[in-house]
Amino acid sequence: MRKLAKQRMISFVLALAVFISAIPVEIAGAGSFETSTVRILHQGKETAALTLLEDGKETLYVDTTLSGDIKYAWQIKTNADSWVAVKGCHKDFCDVSYALIGSLLDAGGTAWLRCVAAVGNHTFYSEPVAVTVSFQAKSSYVSTAATGGEARPLVLRANRSGAAAAADETPDSHTIIINYKYTDGTAAYDPTVLSIEDGGYVNYAFNSPVIIGYTPVRMMDGAYTDAATVSIYYEALHESVTIDVIYMPAEVQYTVNHYLQNVMDDHYELAYTTTGKQLTGLQVPDCTMDISGFSALYYEKLTVAADGSTVIDIYYDRNYYLIDFNLDGGYGMEPVYTRYGSSISAHQPAKAGYTFSAWELLEFDGRAAAEEEKSTYDINGRQITVPCANLTYKAGWLQGASSYTVVYWKENADDNGYSYWTHQTISEHVKSGDLVSGGDTVAGLVEDAAYFTYNDAKTDKNV
Repeated sequence: MRKLAKQRMISFVLALAVFISAIPVEIAGAGSFETSTVRILHQGKETAALTLLEDGKETLYVDTTLSGDIKYAWQIKTNADSWVAVKGCHKDFCDVSYALIGSLLDAGGTAWLRCVAAVGNHTFYSEPVAVTVSFQAKSSYVSTAATGGEARPLVLRANRSGAAAAADETPDSHTIIINYKYTDGTAAYDPTVLSIEDGGYVNYAFNSPVIIGYTPVRMMDGAYTDAATVSIYYEALHESVTIDVIYMPAEVQYTVNHYLQNVMDDHYELAYTTTGKQLTGLQVPDCTMDISGFSALYYEKLTVAADGSTVIDIYYDRNYYLIDFNLDGGYGMEPVYTRYGSSISAHQPAKAGYTFSAWELLEFDGRAAAEEEKSTYDINGRQITVPCANLTYKAGWLQGASSYTVVYWKENADDNGYSYWTHQTISEHVKSGDLVSGGDTVAGLVEDAAYFTYNDAKTDKNV
């Protein structure tokens, strides 16, 4: 008996195990999702707010306790206080630049992003992150010493007393020294030194050393003149002479490559190459181009090399724009938030009792759309290329044929109540949205209609 009971117990346990294993995973593990979280991290820390430089780029990461096949999507808050998916952002991180959020900034320069994580039929949302753009004025640059060092104002020094180098001088002789200097006073080249007897005749012409990216000048009669050649003439020299040749930065060409972000991925392609000129040792001025649909990212402001080898690479992100749809009571078409230059289309929505007619462009960049814009961005039956503007379309509807039912009630013989009598369905000349009324139309529907009087006061009208 004990052996039989033990066998029955084992059979029961096995049957229970088989039953539990047959329970769907969604049911058996439903409670595990209750404590799941989706957090947004920036630089390794959870964040609810982020300051973004106008030309900067920051990356937000997702941290979650979810496991399995997780589907990610990023959303941005629209001015209508709703959320729309950012097209193309389906990873556990999001690169945030002005191009991504610029078209949906509020009056304070802030936009809100959040991440959606889905596992099976379960969807989880992170807390929104407020991204505020810091708009900065363009920098004004000052000169930098040719030999390096801190930036400083451009200062010319000439005819300084005291020679950079000295020659043996006696009461019977004098020295002529030509110093070669940069604008900050540092030596550009070894000086030229001559020793002349007192009263001696002097007539020399010295070619100044050639330094790429610089032009030699000297102070004469209160103004700087060309000093590629320094001429010295004295009928009789009776004192030492010092001449300072100053090497002024010359205008040197630099090259700028402009790379534009692709429509379908985050790679960049070279689109334009421009050149400019700047004085040697100075930082290049602002080199960004005003390119419709793009926002420039931060780039290193290089100083111009004397040999003209300076090359600057600037990258531009594509701006995102909102394509919104006013369904006018219908359903079946969601707004699209996507990059400039991408192609989108719109399908037909639905509305009970109505037939969809067409999409009409109502707003272009926040204002009423012009006729030319309506034609250019007609989305009916074709794709459009997203312009540098937010667009709003409205669905047009045609009333469909419809019907309504009239229910007739007759007064009771023994009280003041009413009982169901008959009904009829009317469909002729009726369209969705029409106002309809009941009337004295029961004749012919019932045999005893002649024994009752129509009560207009109790009949429904304009419903």
